[in-house]
Amino acid sequence: MGNVSSIYEVVCIFSVYFILQAISGYAGVHRDDPCERLLSDFAPIPAMVSGLGHDWVVLNKGKEHGISSGDLFQIYSAGAPVKASGTGRLIGHLKEKVATVQVIKLKKKSSVCQLISRENAIIVGQPAMRFKDVTAVFTARSAQLESRKFGKELRGRLPNLIWVSTDSIIQPLSRPLSTETLGVNLLFLLGPDGLKVYGPGMSLIHEYNQCTGSSKGKKNADVQPYDLMEMDGPGGRSALSGYEFDFSNMKIVGRLPVPAVQIDVTDVDQDGRTEIVCLLSSALYIHPFRNKGSGAVFGFAGAGWPAGFSVDRSDGWIAVNIILEKVGMRSVLLRYSNGRLYCVQGEINLWLAFVDMDGDGARESLLGQSFNGDTLFGSNVFLLNYGPEGISYRERLDLPAGFSVLRTCWEDLNGNGIEEICTVGQDGRIRIYEMGTLVWSGQQPVAEFSEGKGQVIEFIPGSVLKTGSGVIFLHGRADTAVSGGCDALMGLTWNGRGYSLDPVSPCLGRRICGLAVLQDRFIAGVTAEKADSEGTEETLLYSAEPFKGENAEAKKPVT
Repeated sequence: MGNVSSIYEVVCIFSVYFILQAISGYAGVHRDDPCERLLSDFAPIPAMVSGLGHDWVVLNKGKEHGISSGDLFQIYSAGAPVKASGTGRLIGHLKEKVATVQVIKLKKKSSVCQLISRENAIIVGQPAMRFKDVTAVFTARSAQLESRKFGKELRGRLPNLIWVSTDSIIQPLSRPLSTETLGVNLLFLLGPDGLKVYGPGMSLIHEYNQCTGSSKGKKNADVQPYDLMEMDGPGGRSALSGYEFDFSNMKIVGRLPVPAVQIDVTDVDQDGRTEIVCLLSSALYIHPFRNKGSGAVFGFAGAGWPAGFSVDRSDGWIAVNIILEKVGMRSVLLRYSNGRLYCVQGEINLWLAFVDMDGDGARESLLGQSFNGDTLFGSNVFLLNYGPEGISYRERLDLPAGFSVLRTCWEDLNGNGIEEICTVGQDGRIRIYEMGTLVWSGQQPVAEFSEGKGQVIEFIPGSVLKTGSGVIFLHGRADTAVSGGCDALMGLTWNGRGYSLDPVSPCLGRRICGLAVLQDRFIAGVTAEKADSEGTEETLLYSAEPFKGENAEAKKPVT
């Protein structure tokens, strides 16, 4: 099928333009710093094919858009359609590479580009992106520690490039043949006189004489490429302005005498009756919520510990993840129907999660992710078919590094019609990707993941809580000076100019083990120390009015 991107993206790359303007604005603030100027020079910029010839194309972006002579663009086409499992609803298209081109003649509003490589036919109107999916390698004339650190930071700050390990490079690296034979388009060469960047044919395209990787002065590791987008700053206004959780009227609506790994409150099989789903270390329980009736239980036998579950919220499907330390997964696909739990398939060596990839509120897409003994979550992610016969592989997805199926949300935060991927990595930091490109990264971790504890971070879009678009709620650990070292509710927002992450509640407990929305109320499952028994924990279920404020939509009373 060729090189493909995340299935959520439609190939209208140019519609992300105003976000990239914010990136360019950041770089413009630091034009006097050559290392910061590098980030501007290699920031992705969208364009479109407006003309073509035998071995050249014309793009509709030029000098006034930040394009430079020598820049490399990747041209794309819309690949195979991807439809939601079960409903057949079109989610989007896979993205396929068409060609790599290089700017050779720069005009004010357009660029003439030379064809470097081509995989499929080029036609007018196809989208293109500067320095996206372009192969690159970093090397230094010195093997000193500072040079190696500089290379690591450079790769981390330019995630839009495909970095090739120097272990696979034939020496001497500076020979054009050795890079082009391996399909490497960019060579970042660090020497005593600074950093030089070479393009195809070893043509020098950028030079940073004062960017030497020295530890003197301002350290690159202290600067994130999208810092400008994290806080409101002067003139900014958070999308949470005017919102306030009504915790004064918060009520305890449930209590378990033991700490839960994870809790959810939902109508599991869409029969009009609400259930509470509770994952303990020994079993998964489902019981009518605040109503009489019999419950269902699925016990775990054998080695491993449960790390989390997900419910499809449409037809009674439940995926439970059971992990064997350093070995693999023993995940289980269950079905809840007529008050009973059925095991459809067990011993699945994948992380499993039902996710909402098309924004309709139903989690009808089942993703499977490979296991990694060191990082837990592997690099292979699959869209799966599921049914009474179990699961089968449908498509392999191209998703960002550090992606976890248990801690990800698809949502159009900035309102440009393209859904971002918001994911929490194993380091506990939130990252936002759009069209496969990193557009924001949180400075501080919001969670710590350890053996025997839940691995899930629950995201709730503002549209579900009727607070409107532009906000996602999640649970996480805010600054310890504010939260007292325990979890709080947090809001991830787009304020019209950038992203920000802020706590929107006081400390709720030692660990939030679940978030849900029931009718028009916010539900939080919290593990806390028992008041009458020091050292032991219980699980409390809190209910609160979602929001009051100038931006909140009118709400009907709860019946």
